[in-house]
Amino acid sequence: MLHWIHQRMSVGARLGLIATLLMIPILMFAGLFVAQAMKEIHFAENEMAGADYIQAVWTQFEAPNAETAAQTQAARAEFDPLFETSDVGDAFFSETNGDARRAAARTFFVAVADASQLTLDPDLDSYYVMDLVVVRLPALHDAISQLAATAPDDVAARAVALDRVHSAQAAAESSVAAAIAGNADGGAAQALESRMASLTAATNDFVTSTQLGEVANETAFDEAADDLWSAAGLELDRLLAARISRLETESLHLARQLTRCASVGGPVDAVDQPSDGDAHPRPCHQHEWTCRGPSRH
Repeated sequence: MLHWIHQRMSVGARLGLIATLLMIPILMFAGLFVAQAMKEIHFAENEMAGADYIQAVWTQFEAPNAETAAQTQAARAEFDPLFETSDVGDAFFSETNGDARRAAARTFFVAVADASQLTLDPDLDSYYVMDLVVVRLPALHDAISQLAATAPDDVAARAVALDRVHSAQAAAESSVAAAIAGNADGGAAQALESRMASLTAATNDFVTSTQLGEVANETAFDEAADDLWSAAGLELDRLLAARISRLETESLHLARQLTRCASVGGPVDAVDQPSDGDAHPRPCHQHEWTCRGPSRH
């Protein structure tokens, strides 16, 4: 076989054959890379859908909100069939008791996050922003509401409620710090840092008022919590969109490089043609992602 190749094929044809054979594993690797990239893009798109659903119903967290009822119904019609969350959604949206509604809402948020795979997010920054949106801020909101409902003379219940607030506040601050530390472009810090500081101040003021026996007003806390929650939801969308864009760009770049290698003219022409100053043609090696043109001296 080798003797026949040497006898029948020119040097250029042999080099072209070698180049073609070397392209086979590259193309196989490229196929695997693109398939994995498409899988990761679909994964991130599913996460975005889950984040969008949670953001659409946040205003219903503590009590039914007539102003956003139409938006909530539209979101349910779009996402409940996708995530199979109709039952847990019914339990949340039909509940009218404050404590029970918040508990049902937290269960609903986690169910949506699980179904959309938000809880399996692979990046540190978006994972901890998701944790803030889905778990930490709802828990802090719930703890503050329970503290507000505790009778001033019930020392034991108030101590338990205060401990819950401190724990939930520390967990929220930890998630924000982790998201900022894991974010390379600085966007998480810009979106979350100052808002978390405002929420911490509002939480501390609320706790101080209750410890002094004063009638605590949740308005300042609610405004700071809603502001941080909205900013975190938008930041989560931004991070997921950036990941999708990066994966699409990498796949497109690889496709362009392979097209460039394959479009030099077929097996015989898949080598660099010698220029006036080149004594020999140079083949496109397997480890090179692009087929460069003739070298110039």
